[in-house]
Amino acid sequence: MKEKKEEKDSKKSKFTLLEEEIESLKEELESLKAHMDKQKNEYQHASQVLQRELAKQRYLATEEIIRDLIPVLDSLEEAFKLDQVDNQSIKEGMTMVLKNIVSIVERHGINTFGKQGEMFSPNEHEIFSKEVNIDYSPDTILRVLRKGYRLGNTVIRPALVILSAEPKLEEKKED
Repeated sequence: MKEKKEEKDSKKSKFTLLEEEIESLKEELESLKAHMDKQKNEYQHASQVLQRELAKQRYLATEEIIRDLIPVLDSLEEAFKLDQVDNQSIKEGMTMVLKNIVSIVERHGINTFGKQGEMFSPNEHEIFSKEVNIDYSPDTILRVLRKGYRLGNTVIRPALVILSAEPKLEEKKED
């Protein structure tokens, strides 16, 4: 009988220990859930702050470019107000406006590329056509129809080019 009571007490203590362990695990689970919720909220907040900061930076960059372009717009508007304009005046005015725009673009880190004599690069150039030219090796730029523009290492617009091509076999035989 004593053994049965001890066995019963032992089962109760094991049961009590298991209940305590379950309760402890429940508390730990609740603590981890609360910590996870806190981390999630912090992440969402940081993400929102970052999005607002990125939007602000885009706005400021755009504002800076617009501020630089306003004097060019003023110059163009003044040119249209003139009554008597000859071709030379128009050419001089357009040259001045072009220089201003090029200066603004360069100041904002945009560079042009694509020159006659350069080798073709599919990452930087778009082929308009090819022409046979024995003075240049194949895939050399003969003419640039439209400059390419790059911001840092990113190509904004590829240069539109005409490339040199090798003469076809029939053309070579005729020489």
